[in-house]
Amino acid sequence: MATFTDKKSKLLVAAIDFGTTYSGYAFSMKHQYKDDPLKVSVNQAWVAGSMALTSYKAPTCVLFDENKLFHSFGYEAEDTYSELALDKEHEKWYFFKRFKMRLHDKKVKCNGQFFSLYILLYIAVLLCFTCTVLVIHLAFTTLLYSKVKFIK
Repeated sequence: MATFTDKKSKLLVAAIDFGTTYSGYAFSMKHQYKDDPLKVSVNQAWVAGSMALTSYKAPTCVLFDENKLFHSFGYEAEDTYSELALDKEHEKWYFFKRFKMRLHDKKVKCNGQFFSLYILLYIAVLLCFTCTVLVIHLAFTTLLYSKVKFIK
């Protein structure tokens, strides 16, 4: 049985770019690397607005509903929050963007109000980062399964 450190058993290498403004991922399959070490695949599925813009990265923003449950990430979060704001229904929702570097501050801005980082630590750190990584992971595995016919 192959161990985690057994390099010969690796099928791919993947990386997440968790950026302040935009986030994404890239990966290289073992067989692609052997043919061309510089060939790297990236996500091509992030779509903004009315399908008019596609991007390798999505905005690093997360939207939670009034119950503080994850609603959406990236362009979908931006679009949904914009629609809620236009309809004046956004006050009870939680929209976080560019939160990565804000975590170095003592206060976090959400919906135009400043909150103590200690009060929102669970939401700002655990939920935002976790949901962002999970969405990127889901997008990556969906793309991977569409490209790979057989995985042992």
